[in-house]
Amino acid sequence: MRIGIFTDQYFPTVSGVVTSIETLADGLRARGHIVYIITSLDLRNIKKEELEILKAKGEYFINVPGFHYPFKKLRGYRFINIKKEYIKRIALLKLDVIHVPTEFSMARLAIKCSKELNIPMVHTFHTLFDEYLSYVSGFFTRLFPKMMHNILVNRFLRPVSRQSLIEIVPTKKVYDQRYHYKLGINEDVRIIPTGINLDAFLESKRQASLVSKYQLQNKFVYLFVGRISEEKRISNIITAYKKVANANNRLLIVGDGPELSKLRKLTLELELKENVIFTGFIEWKNISSYYALGDVFLCDSVSETQGLTYLEALASGLPLLVRKDDCLLNLLINDYNGIAYEKENELIAYMKNLETDKNKLLSLKRNTKKSTIQYTDNIFVENIIKVYEDVIKKIMIYH
Repeated sequence: MRIGIFTDQYFPTVSGVVTSIETLADGLRARGHIVYIITSLDLRNIKKEELEILKAKGEYFINVPGFHYPFKKLRGYRFINIKKEYIKRIALLKLDVIHVPTEFSMARLAIKCSKELNIPMVHTFHTLFDEYLSYVSGFFTRLFPKMMHNILVNRFLRPVSRQSLIEIVPTKKVYDQRYHYKLGINEDVRIIPTGINLDAFLESKRQASLVSKYQLQNKFVYLFVGRISEEKRISNIITAYKKVANANNRLLIVGDGPELSKLRKLTLELELKENVIFTGFIEWKNISSYYALGDVFLCDSVSETQGLTYLEALASGLPLLVRKDDCLLNLLINDYNGIAYEKENELIAYMKNLETDKNKLLSLKRNTKKSTIQYTDNIFVENIIKVYEDVIKKIMIYH
């Protein structure tokens, strides 16, 4: 098959969406399918080595000209004016399927191509957008939440949902949210968890050079990995950690994002400069080595749709200590491979317990890696191929 993935987020951005796209594209190509990535990046503002990686993708990477949105928190997204020349260029690819893991500019282009070129379209819905409305305007979101919600649904979500013959969601949580948004026109909605290549995480080991770099010798390490952004609620983790911080433990925060400077300031205010370590941006190829530094994985977010970092942490042998959330269904089993909490005082108590009760920690660690078997990239890719085959059959029936 010839597949076009239209995405607003792509390399060098680090996110669950980008990880999912790369995993899928690599798996499809390994099976002999042709995969094009159609996106809009500002190539002038990325590093030379990153540009070389994109150039190496050759004709299978197509960059559509665009403009930055005038919102600081949406700097990774771009607006495009859809032109006939773009559609003509897509037509030359002779795509069998269009796959859209977005709802913004590239989704608009995908919808146009699907309609004019008669190509069946698949949509992956995996973002809880109400959590991100403040990125556009915190002021209007606070004053007119219903209006902002309706703009989101009617302007962005419904058009891509209506054009897609099959929709994919990663968890039951997102499936339910989709119906909360009243996107019920397309009734062929399939729950397919994103899979990842677990091998690197399953085999990860602590590197002495990193232990030395961050001075983690003989330290108990609470670990967060992810985008440093408001919806991740990392400040809650830092505030809770203040209650358990001592000379024998550290909080390691791995990643980059718009909240980084604000969180650094918070650690100074809480007098945690020595205990809280920010690594900044870490390349994907090295991330498994950072998971290996941790003893327990922390996350307070309720904006996750699946939480690939949860899966990566478990594959790395780290028990989860995370806020209770529907996205954890079938992944986190309390007192088996981790613990889900609901209140800050519970988080603090569990942090103390896991640091001091070595038997409890070892009991959880024994079950972490076996929890990830059903989330391999091979299962994920095979499930998506079945969706593509079914959507091609549907377009043949309709025409």
